[in-house]
Amino acid sequence: YCTRGEKPISRSVVYTGTIPRIDFYGSMEGISKSNRVTLNIDFTSPTDVFSCYSYTTWQGHNTLNLPKKNFTIRLYNDEEITTKHRLVFNGWQLEHKYILKANYRDFSQARNLAAAEIWADMAARRPNLFETLRHTSNYGAVDGFPVIVYLNGEVIGLYTMNLHIDDDLYGMRGNRDAVMIANESIPDETR
Repeated sequence: YCTRGEKPISRSVVYTGTIPRIDFYGSMEGISKSNRVTLNIDFTSPTDVFSCYSYTTWQGHNTLNLPKKNFTIRLYNDEEITTKHRLVFNGWQLEHKYILKANYRDFSQARNLAAAEIWADMAARRPNLFETLRHTSNYGAVDGFPVIVYLNGEVIGLYTMNLHIDDDLYGMRGNRDAVMIANESIPDETR
């Protein structure tokens, strides 16, 4: 972890095709969508290794009743959860909040990410795309990569580590006038 004076410097992590590993250490007792637990995290990939703390909750609505849960993780440098551990993964925006998607109903582990890549390819080709959206990490679509997740040394499964869907994802942070609208004209004869 590097700093410049008191200001943290972000670190860039590039996905190389080798599946990174996330190790959680601690207890998930009492975790829910609204109840957070603090865990130690070790992240290991071919290009980077770091340790930090995570404020972790379950993520999702319809998936909460499935046996393999999605997680929202917020990374911090300290156990008191006061200093955000911000990273730049894969050229994404500087962030400390991520989603670990279980993809329980998607055995390929690829549908969300493949659909997001198709959207990004389509958006990149639009000549009149909103300029702010053009400068987001993936043209306003989620982005992610596969990870193997462990809890206290035991595998809990293959997940995808995704950007969290928020104003930054759509290039809308700080822009109260930003609205995302898609209007495609459909001729009457095709309705």
